[in-house]
Amino acid sequence: MLWKNVTRVLIGATVVGAITACYSLQGKEDQARTPSSTECAGSVYDNFSHKGCEEVSHRNMTPGRKIAPEQLAAELSGREIWYKSAPNGRFHTYAFTQRLNTPINWYRVLRTDQRFQRFNIWGTMNDPDCCTPGKDCDSKGLKYQNRSVSMQDTFGLDYCPGDEKLLGFVGSDKDYLKEDPACDSATVSAADKLNGSLKENACHLAFGTSTGAIGFRKFPNPRFNKARWDKLQGWKGYTEREVEGSIEPPFRVGISCASCHASFEPTNPPKDVNHPEWSNISGIVGNQYLRITDVLSSGTKTSALENQLFGPTARPGTSDTSAVPNDFTGNSGTINAIINFPQRPLFKEKVNRWFNVQKCDESKEDCQAISYANKQKKYWHKETRDMEIFHILKGGEDSVAPDLAVQRVYLNIGMCAEQCWMNHHADMRALHPGDRGFGQTPFDIAQCRRDCAPWRANEDRITDIVSFLLSARPSDLKVALKNQSVISGGEAAEVDANFNEYLEKRFKGSIEKGRELFAQNCATCHSSQNIVKDDLTQNTDNFANVDFHAETTLPSGEIIRADWMGNDKSTGQDFIQTFQCRARHSNHMKGHVWEEFASDQYRSKPSTQFNTKGEKIAGGIGYYRNISLLNVWAYAPFLHNNALGPEICGKPSPIKSENLEKYVNTYSDLKDADCQKFDPSIEGRLKLFSSSMDELLTSDKNRRQKVSRATTTVRLPVGLDVRSIGQAPRKLYLNFPAGTPMNLIGSFNIKAFAADLLGSMAVAKNKEAFGKYWSTKPGGAQVGAAVAGLLGNLQQVQDLPSVAAFMDKLQVAANGISDPNNPMNIVLRYYSNCPDYVENKGHNILVDLDQDSKNALKAFMATL
Repeated sequence: MLWKNVTRVLIGATVVGAITACYSLQGKEDQARTPSSTECAGSVYDNFSHKGCEEVSHRNMTPGRKIAPEQLAAELSGREIWYKSAPNGRFHTYAFTQRLNTPINWYRVLRTDQRFQRFNIWGTMNDPDCCTPGKDCDSKGLKYQNRSVSMQDTFGLDYCPGDEKLLGFVGSDKDYLKEDPACDSATVSAADKLNGSLKENACHLAFGTSTGAIGFRKFPNPRFNKARWDKLQGWKGYTEREVEGSIEPPFRVGISCASCHASFEPTNPPKDVNHPEWSNISGIVGNQYLRITDVLSSGTKTSALENQLFGPTARPGTSDTSAVPNDFTGNSGTINAIINFPQRPLFKEKVNRWFNVQKCDESKEDCQAISYANKQKKYWHKETRDMEIFHILKGGEDSVAPDLAVQRVYLNIGMCAEQCWMNHHADMRALHPGDRGFGQTPFDIAQCRRDCAPWRANEDRITDIVSFLLSARPSDLKVALKNQSVISGGEAAEVDANFNEYLEKRFKGSIEKGRELFAQNCATCHSSQNIVKDDLTQNTDNFANVDFHAETTLPSGEIIRADWMGNDKSTGQDFIQTFQCRARHSNHMKGHVWEEFASDQYRSKPSTQFNTKGEKIAGGIGYYRNISLLNVWAYAPFLHNNALGPEICGKPSPIKSENLEKYVNTYSDLKDADCQKFDPSIEGRLKLFSSSMDELLTSDKNRRQKVSRATTTVRLPVGLDVRSIGQAPRKLYLNFPAGTPMNLIGSFNIKAFAADLLGSMAVAKNKEAFGKYWSTKPGGAQVGAAVAGLLGNLQQVQDLPSVAAFMDKLQVAANGISDPNNPMNIVLRYYSNCPDYVENKGHNILVDLDQDSKNALKAFMATL
């Protein structure tokens, strides 16, 4: 009943008056001193004004809320874990390079001499507490060993709170884990004491210290050898050798949840995007500027197979959550904003999972007992229960309650990788069906709980994290405009009138008319009101008299927005007709890696589509959940992949010491002039919102099609050797030249293709056997003929003086992908997990409105 308990604690908390306690989010090494409880109370909590409290008094903690001390303790503990916990440094140092063949060039991303334009290049948020060694640190009064900080001290990275101790562990055989700031975190320990229960040692949360970019944490590398490093000329030699695998870097870099979710607070953006204050940062709004794919592939050649599979159509603010547990479907999606969760729709579903219980029979397989250091035990029982749960991810996956959904996010960014899940992933280069790692296997929660201390440390405090996430509230445009004195007024009615007048003048449309259009055409999917209480998955279609700005009072007495502005129900992609690849995400299906994180109902949804082989898509995929439109003014571009609206990009200054590429997505007809510069200001967000609404309300027949294309030749190994007489074997590759739609590469199932090619070659001399082989496959007759044409007179392969002729037939034409008569195109579509290339299509709703009506809808939606 973990989720029920979290809800009860959070929403049913006793009102005890104004907040009188504040637990600093900074560990002992993260601040100069700990402010007193009175300094963090009252008005200070409201206006971000005290050093050490400003991170606590952040917008998403909703200043002025009246909650019980134990609830405040849980929220602050959860917030600190969200920002800092990154038990995945080994994963991002070794697994990416050795298992994924995707080295990360952390120096390129985090070098301190580019701090002044780090946001422009990568979209990361600079940590306000860190500094560039030299004058910047001197101006902040930060010292290292009682002297000015130098670049040599930090190995070219930022100097951050806690580094005084951490830097002494670089290259040391001393155990840093016992000294990690998580071990004696004031906020975590306070919540542990107030909220009780048995918990794993907090050291395993692994905080490290900041790298200078929020959410990216560094840990000292005990295997660092300074003599070898200096001989290599440090980062210069390390990166020139494309991340030198035989030399250990000074730091292992981990990633916390805040790396993707922390961004500029829409109602209080910074004056300088590379020099924000804590009051400008929100940990839950989602970073719509972050180029996480570029960060995680920063040490990989663009032409590498893994680089293309890692996120072929990823825009700023999107992440392919299947990039590591690859399912051969290019499916990047936006990073969710976490706001107003107490009003998020719940669904009655049957969930089979592990539940924390008082006791169970340890002799049974469905019982797990975990022993802690004090010899006490915590029990878990696996059973099926009727639960009320959220639909979390874009397709409604992670449908097993928030606690496990949050745990899976930590797994997806590398927690417990070596102990628990790397061996469950498909090895992209294992192409024979008999090879280990050819396919995925389900992740085992019980095994991970038993073998991985970070899993237990996080799981034991998951109620803290969920409490923090449920505390977040919307960032309304009305508040933003009043903060910047764009609108004024004393009484609420006067502010409302001025706000409406501003919007109607700006968008040249009637808000009331826009409300009527929204109620008639949009609210069925994008409102959580009118839900039938005895069946949480259904709602009425009559929204004529619904107040979309209504407020409700929680049992705690807090007043919040009543409408989630979405119903989170699943809608078939065949209905909305948007870019379908994210809807074909398969990792939560039965037998796949995240099987234990999806409900029975998720996998029993009726099929909505057929694949190119004529098979029904079943097992849960083929859907998008109806997303929330809360604060839609701040979250353009639109659709699940940020493809609807202007492209946004950074504009880094020239860097002489490094030839940085232009960080602009490459489209066949997209020029630099079409790329809108990162602008998180209120005015910048409104302009982006307006332009994106214009495209949303234009038929996709009249939109300029966006198709991401490869900028260089990409070679996919087929896994077969062709031998010429008297010559060594030569490997076969499928070559995708520059100009090929990138999703064709990212969604091409090279494993199935290689297996069938091998099977075809084995029977190619016998036409009857060859035909029989393909006749057993759904839709295989046509593709079998195409393969036969490509293979040609295969029995002569062993006698060829060269394999050049055979290799030439395995080329992919950059143009004419849709040519139905091209044998290679037939093959490509047959083995594509998502034969879709136009990324900004679909959602053709209200596209025939007259301009006045479109303006009215824009004006109203800006109020949401």
